[in-house]
Amino acid sequence: MSMNLLCGSGPSIDDIRNVCEALKSTRVDYVEAFASGEDGPFARQELAQLQSVIMAFDAVIVETDRSSA
Repeated sequence: MSMNLLCGSGPSIDDIRNVCEALKSTRVDYVEAFASGEDGPFARQELAQLQSVIMAFDAVIVETDRSSA
């Protein structure tokens, strides 16, 4: 975690990238659980919400990369 988060000035793009990668790992765990038979409406809703957050972070990362190129 960067000092930005600890000091209250907001996350850096590196913080956002790290969180996004961690969420993608969590998504893999969810998908593997579904494949092994753990399924249900709550689990599907959780996965859909997780995917939405990942997509939002990815959009921020892409836009930041584009702006700094």
